[in-house]
Amino acid sequence: MGKKISYAEFGHNFIHQVVTARRIGTEIEAALESTMAGSIRKLPAELFVVSYVFELKDIRVDPDLEKLPEISFLLAIQGNLKLDVEIFGLSLRYALDVTITVNIDVETYEPVLLRMVPHLVTSKNVSIVLVGENPPSEVLDKMKLVHPVVRDQIVKEVNARIQDEAIQSLCTIDVLAVVETARGPAGKPEGDIFPMQDPAEDIHNLLDLRPPKDA
Repeated sequence: MGKKISYAEFGHNFIHQVVTARRIGTEIEAALESTMAGSIRKLPAELFVVSYVFELKDIRVDPDLEKLPEISFLLAIQGNLKLDVEIFGLSLRYALDVTITVNIDVETYEPVLLRMVPHLVTSKNVSIVLVGENPPSEVLDKMKLVHPVVRDQIVKEVNARIQDEAIQSLCTIDVLAVVETARGPAGKPEGDIFPMQDPAEDIHNLLDLRPPKDA
């Protein structure tokens, strides 16, 4: 038997390992992969054009223990943003390491309902770091004009997905329904109710409470 923990810490562990906030991260991941590719035009005569493609690298979900006894998580989405830029006659091609942090609160309702509430992000939630060596100062000055535009576009894309109905439907979890879904047919051994497997696999199997696609 492990270390004795508080009920609030148990709640963090339960949600993180069983009904995992990573569900939301996976939905945002799909949105970023499918939608974060395009172009931005800010000035006439093609003076400022940015083409971008986002490549996801990792999703991390960590408890926000500063909010105890409330249950909250920090969802960190890390990726690589490849840019092709035309700005004032100068052509640039480079990449940015991007980290998007989403705050997720967890609300509880009777009898045993959980609702995850992802907060909309702002520019402060988006960290961008230039990949590779710093370019000459003249080029760097042009990049400084590009980065706020790119950051605003990321905020727009992520917030659109957070407000999407697909995300909202995943945010409410009936724990009893999860148990019944896991239990399956009567007589199934208790040890199989929550099988030992990678929690990430649960997203698409045990804990995906959406109806089948052909329903």
